[in-house]
Amino acid sequence: MLPRKDFLTEVIFSRKRVGYKFSKHEILFKEEDKADKAYYICKGIIAIIKRNTLGESFKIYTINSNEVIGIQDVYNNGIYNTTAIALVPVVAYAVTRREIEYKLNQKPFLKPIFAKWLSSHLLTLENKLFKM
Repeated sequence: MLPRKDFLTEVIFSRKRVGYKFSKHEILFKEEDKADKAYYICKGIIAIIKRNTLGESFKIYTINSNEVIGIQDVYNNGIYNTTAIALVPVVAYAVTRREIEYKLNQKPFLKPIFAKWLSSHLLTLENKLFKM
């Protein structure tokens, strides 16, 4: 299933990709690891987990099909601030910051679209957080 027509379609599906397959309970990335990829979730559900100062883990929200995880970490400080765990089998496409920036430089008209999408994406994540 292709995502809505936006910069993600342009970046993720501009070249042939093989989807990553994650089994139930498999970790996509861990909190404090280097954030080198964002993931577009084609199929499945992801739990986003955060550790508190006592080291206890808790789920802060879930990510469903046709959503993106990790991009805020790739662009913020390069370190994942959460852990992502597959709740069911997952198929995801990965995209690196380098790929995104290459596409934005190649097609500058996508820069404001990307900025608007990123802002909207962060707002969506914030809303998910406050619903928990």
